[in-house]
Amino acid sequence: MKLKLLGLLLATGVAISSCKKNDAIDTIINDPISEIKAPDGFNWSGSRDVSMSIGVTDNRFQNAIHVIKVYSGDPANGGQLISKGSASLVVPFNSKITLSSMIKETYVEKIAPDGTTMIEKVVLNSDNVSVAMSATGITQTFAAAKVGKRGGLSAVNEPNPTVPTTGVTTVPAGANSYVMSNNGVFKITSIGSYHFNDPGSNTTLYITAGTANSPVTISNIKLQNGLKVIVANGANVVFTTMGWESNGTFKNFGTAKTTQSEFKVNNGGIFLNQGSFTATGKFVAMNSTLTNTSTGNMLIGGQFETEGDFENDGTINVNGASSALKNNQTFANAGTLNFNGSGLTISGVLQNSGNFYVASGEISFNGNNPVVTNSNSFLAEASKVNTIGTFTNSGTVIIRELQHNSSNALIVNSCKFIVKENAVIDKPITNSSYFQVVGNAQMNANATINLSSGAMFHVGTANVIDNQVKGPTSGGRAFFKSNGAVDVNIFLNNGNGETHFYDRLDVCLGSSQTLVPNNLSGSAAQSCSLVIPTNSCNPTGNNYTPPTTVPDSDSDGVPNSGDDYPNDGERAHNVPSDNYANGGYTIAFEDNWPLQGDYDLNDVVITYRYMVVTNKDNKVVDVKADYTLVATGGSFQNGAGIEFPIARTSITGQNYKRTINGTTTTQTLEAGQAKAVVILFTNGREQQVTWNTETGQAVSPVKTFGIEFTINSAQRPAYENFGISSYNPFIWNNSTGFGRGYETHLFGKTPTSLANTALFSTGHDATAGTRYYATSGNLPWAIQLPVANFKYPLERTPIHAGYKMFSTWASNGGTVNADWYITTTAAYRDNTKLYNAN
Repeated sequence: MKLKLLGLLLATGVAISSCKKNDAIDTIINDPISEIKAPDGFNWSGSRDVSMSIGVTDNRFQNAIHVIKVYSGDPANGGQLISKGSASLVVPFNSKITLSSMIKETYVEKIAPDGTTMIEKVVLNSDNVSVAMSATGITQTFAAAKVGKRGGLSAVNEPNPTVPTTGVTTVPAGANSYVMSNNGVFKITSIGSYHFNDPGSNTTLYITAGTANSPVTISNIKLQNGLKVIVANGANVVFTTMGWESNGTFKNFGTAKTTQSEFKVNNGGIFLNQGSFTATGKFVAMNSTLTNTSTGNMLIGGQFETEGDFENDGTINVNGASSALKNNQTFANAGTLNFNGSGLTISGVLQNSGNFYVASGEISFNGNNPVVTNSNSFLAEASKVNTIGTFTNSGTVIIRELQHNSSNALIVNSCKFIVKENAVIDKPITNSSYFQVVGNAQMNANATINLSSGAMFHVGTANVIDNQVKGPTSGGRAFFKSNGAVDVNIFLNNGNGETHFYDRLDVCLGSSQTLVPNNLSGSAAQSCSLVIPTNSCNPTGNNYTPPTTVPDSDSDGVPNSGDDYPNDGERAHNVPSDNYANGGYTIAFEDNWPLQGDYDLNDVVITYRYMVVTNKDNKVVDVKADYTLVATGGSFQNGAGIEFPIARTSITGQNYKRTINGTTTTQTLEAGQAKAVVILFTNGREQQVTWNTETGQAVSPVKTFGIEFTINSAQRPAYENFGISSYNPFIWNNSTGFGRGYETHLFGKTPTSLANTALFSTGHDATAGTRYYATSGNLPWAIQLPVANFKYPLERTPIHAGYKMFSTWASNGGTVNADWYITTTAAYRDNTKLYNAN
């Protein structure tokens, strides 16, 4: 066997010059362990990562912070805290948790600002869980991935263009009547004035020159036949005439300006602005795709008229009047869109999740079925809105006047909709939150108003009430309120039998007169006593006294009752890793990488647990960790460390505190690393005299290591991104003839900056692409288990010999026999082959 091994080492170029155990190296055994073929995607862990998004719909405290706690089970029956953070009506608590695959449900607790609590069970039927918590209950949904702004649409920033250095032609400075050849790549690198006669076909033109005081000037160019014009980052160019005739592309990463009376993007054109773009005249888009990314800034001097798909994540200012978002288009605004001129027509689809502003004039909905969706800010305080189609609001709408009487018009409001003056309403309104007409509301016969439990419809006066106002048919009550005079006919028993108020609705009128009985149906009642809380959607409420909040000594917004650091404004939450109270998790390494070894997985055995400290905004402030070295089964002088998912320079002082068996010293993060890497020890043989893997051998005491570091305030990552897991633990063979580059990581984890990547795909390693530290059969060199008392195998005993269900667990990708390491029956384990199992 040793001769075979030597031949393999020579063939693979791996040098071995030190002893391990009693032979030159672990015996590589041809036994059934090599026959295990784990499926792709299996992570060789008894745990999984679950992302949770926990929102708050409890509106009793406006936008105050609620403390969220997540438990691995019912805390009344021993369930442990596994996540903790802040949530509000606006910002959910998002977290990424590593927890045992055996955990199928969690319990989520909400601590309100007044100290009251509620707790509910959440079944983990997905690895992405979304939960909304009200004052009394919980709703739960599952999603395959997080939904971005605009329901998944996003204007993603493109990388700044790299101008080719070969195969590219430089346009002569000041070229006049220049002709670009088909399929060519050209660049303008000098300041001057340029004129193009023929753009060619499928041609690319880069512009890299120009300054604010001396821009490049192009007096004629036609975007057609696949021409791409790219203004590079740092360039400055003025187009005096730019025609757009067919399927051209314009991308601006620098500063670009058009001075023509009308700039038109049409016929399948692509327009992207990631820098500063100015059109001094009219801007028209037809049958095109347009994007203004988050760094984009556009200024339109004239009218803005679009008929194509437009995504805005940046800022657009339109100074011209009578702009139009036309038919057959979707305009998705997640940035800032300001119409500073007068008047706007909306005929297509407007999705606003950003800031939408119209300075003055009428906003008219035209066409067959325009659709407006607002989830943030829609402000037109000097404008009259004429509706057609559907206007859905889950944010804030403030307008001057409302004309809601056109065919198929519908308003659906779930937050705040305010008309500052008067409204004519003759079409349905569905309101589940707060709808206000400050002036007079004329509610004609077709204006059915449907109110949900807790919703409020608030008017100044109502000179006409010919419609039906309906509360919910079950549950809580809704509220209709008028501050002043209302239609006198509703107090008269005129014999026409009309009913205007229905179901679970309280009607509060600015009059001492009493409604005639036939005006009330079901449980509708004339009453002003209903309590409606104020919140971020409802600024007025009714008969509401805000709940008393508990003390907040450090004024960070987290009440003392839920603040783990009540006198420290920089810190708020201690977030423990799974199974923290019972010692945490175990990682068991095989140290022969890139050779397979004997798979006793006892060469380095370490337990770990983490405590991550976050602030009120769920940003990570401190990381604290406890590690215990349990076994060092071999002669190799292995070191051990952990790489964290944050830049080395983000750690305060680039230092960390290390405590070994109670003695604390300040250490420097490992040099030469891009990310923060802490070192526990550099030679396991110095930490434990004996191996703790053989019966009859003297037992070396376990060794404890404590780690603690703080992250710079300006670079603190969001907890949902940093998470709490094993992070990236590794060992390396520090024996003579090997060295720091011989890193061994968990399956799929990436090497650190100091790993010797030349060792990949040698020996038994089959690393390829982003698939690291795996054999061709997907075997790992380390496994992670969500227990701290893992009974690892005896020396030279492969793990599947001691754990009889290991092979079926691995071969099936962890979907069966997930309890292979914790079930103690004879069918599952052979205790004679496990260290200290009896």
